[in-house]
Amino acid sequence: MAESQRDDTQPSFEGALDAGSRLRQAREAAGLSRADIAATTKIPERHIVAIEAGDFAALAGRSYAIGFSRSYARAVGLDEQDIIGAVRQEMGAGDAEPEHRHAFEPGDPSRVPSKRIAWLAALAVLVVAVVLMVVWRAHSNEVGDPVDLTLSGEGTVLDGATPESGIAMSPSGLPVEPTAGAVIPGMAERWETSPDGLTWTFHLRPARWSDGAPVTAEDFVFAYRRVLDPRTGATYAYLLQILKNGAAANAGKAPLEAIGARALDARTLQLTLEHPAPYLPQLLTHQSFYPAPTHVVRRWGDAWVRPGRYVSNGPYRLIEWRLGDHITVVKNPYFFDAAKVCV
Repeated sequence: MAESQRDDTQPSFEGALDAGSRLRQAREAAGLSRADIAATTKIPERHIVAIEAGDFAALAGRSYAIGFSRSYARAVGLDEQDIIGAVRQEMGAGDAEPEHRHAFEPGDPSRVPSKRIAWLAALAVLVVAVVLMVVWRAHSNEVGDPVDLTLSGEGTVLDGATPESGIAMSPSGLPVEPTAGAVIPGMAERWETSPDGLTWTFHLRPARWSDGAPVTAEDFVFAYRRVLDPRTGATYAYLLQILKNGAAANAGKAPLEAIGARALDARTLQLTLEHPAPYLPQLLTHQSFYPAPTHVVRRWGDAWVRPGRYVSNGPYRLIEWRLGDHITVVKNPYFFDAAKVCV
C-alpha cells in the first residue's frame, strides 16, 4: 500500500519540536544562555523554555507564539521565516496580519500586542465611567435628588412621642448608636456627669431643623414633657420615668414642669435622674428621647408629622408618604453632618 501524502495544513508536532530544537542549538552554539535571550528579546524566560521544547501552544496564543519565535530567531541568527512557518503549521494559519501588530522586536519592548491595547482601552473606559459616576453622585448630593423608600409596614418613627405613627428616617438624638453598637456624640457634642451620677449635662452642637429654625435645649425639654404627658399616651413613656419626677408626672401626680429636664441655655440641656444610671447614653439613643420642633408641634399638634409640615434635625426631609406603600425623602441641607449623607 502506498504511503498517504502528508497534509501540510494540519498541525505538525514534529515540525514545532524541530524548530524549537534548532533555536536551542543556535543559542548554545552562540554561547548564549536563556537569560541572555530574555534580556535581548524581552521574552519571559519561561516562554523561552516552552519555545525550545516546541510547545508553542503554551505561549498564550498564535500571535505571541509568532512574535516570540521571530524575535528568538533574529537573536540567534536563524532564518525567521523557517521558524515562523513551523509555528504557523503548529498553531494553525489564521488570518494574515500586519507584522508590526504582534512582533516583539529585539530590544523594543514598546510594541504591545493589539489584544493588550484593546484591554488597556477597555480599562481606560471603565476608569472614566467610574469617575463620571462619582461626579454624578456628588452632584446628586448637592441638589438633593429625591429617594423613594418602600415600606414593608408602618412600624415607624417620625414622632418620638407616638413612634407607631412615623418612619425610621428620624430626628437625631443626643448620642447616636451606629451599626457597630458604640455610642457616639449626636446632637450633643459632649457631656459630663455629677459625682453622684444623678445629674447629666449635655452641650449641644449648633444645629437647625430642616426648615432652618435652630434646634435648642428647649426642644428636648418640650419633647420629654410631651412624652410624659398622660394625655399623649406615649408608648414608651416608661423609659423617661428615669428622669426625676418622671413617673409622677406620667401618672398625673406631678406637674410636667417638675420633671428632671431643663434648659440651662439654648445649647445646654441638664437631666436629673431618679437614680444613677451609667447606661443613660445608650438609653438616650431611643427615639423617645429625640427632640421635637416646638414651633411646629404647637402649631399643628399631632398632625405635625404630615408631609409639608414635618421638619427634622436628622439627615432627611420628608416629601411624600403614601400609607403602606412608600415615602419620598430628600437630603436635609441643614443636617449638621450633611456632607456625609448619600442619597
